[in-house]
Amino acid sequence: MANRKVVYISRLLILIICIIFIMFLSMDIFNLDLKISSNQLKFLSVFLCLILSLLPDPSSHESRGLDLLRLGLFLTIIADYIFLIHQDNYSLALGLFCLVQLIYSIRYRGRDGLKMILRFIILFLVILILYRIIDRRLGEIDFQIVLAIFYGICFGLSLWEATKRYRREPNKVGNRMIVYGMILFLLCDLNLGVHYILGVLKASGEVLDFLRNISVISIWVYYLPSQILLALSGFEY
Repeated sequence: MANRKVVYISRLLILIICIIFIMFLSMDIFNLDLKISSNQLKFLSVFLCLILSLLPDPSSHESRGLDLLRLGLFLTIIADYIFLIHQDNYSLALGLFCLVQLIYSIRYRGRDGLKMILRFIILFLVILILYRIIDRRLGEIDFQIVLAIFYGICFGLSLWEATKRYRREPNKVGNRMIVYGMILFLLCDLNLGVHYILGVLKASGEVLDFLRNISVISIWVYYLPSQILLALSGFEY
C-alpha cells in the first residue's frame, strides 16, 4: 500500500468493521437488543468490505482482477441483503453466490475467462437436466438443493483456482490473503451446511441445540473475516 491516505482510510475501515463484528457477535451470543438489529450490522459490515475494495488505485495494480473482485463483492452484498434484510427469494441469493464464485474463479485463473464461463454453463445445464429427471421419477425436489449443489461445485473450483494461483506466486501477499480468505469462506459454508442439516432433522436435545447455536454463530465468525481478506487482496503490497 503505497499511498498513505489510502492506508489510513483502509485501517479506519477495518477498525470500524471489527467493532461492528464484535457488536453483532455479542448480540448473537448474549441475545442483546439494540436499536439496530444484528442482521443490519452484518449487512453493514459486508457493505464496508465493498467500500474497502474500492480504495486501491486500478492504474497501479492488476485492473482486470480488481474489477472482478469489486464485481464479486457487489453481488455478494446483494445476496446478503436478500438473506439478511429481505429474507425471501433465497434461490436468487444462492444463484448470485454461484455467480460470485464464477467471477472469483476467473479472477484467480487470470486467463481463459470465456472457457470457464462456458464450463460453468454446461455444468449447470447437466445438473438441471439431472434435477428434471430425478424430480419426475421421485417427486418434487426443492430447487434450492440443486442450487446448493451447483454452488458447492462452483466454490470448490474457485478454491482450486485460488490454490493454483498461490502456488504460482507464493510470495505475493495478495495471493496468501486470497487463499486464507477462501479457506475461511469454506469454513463458513461448512457451518452453514451443518446448521441447515440440523434444522432439517428437527430433533431436540442439549447437544443438538448446542451445535445449532454454535454453527449459526460460527457462520459469521468465519464469513466476515473472509470478506475482509478478499477485499484486502485487491491492494498492491
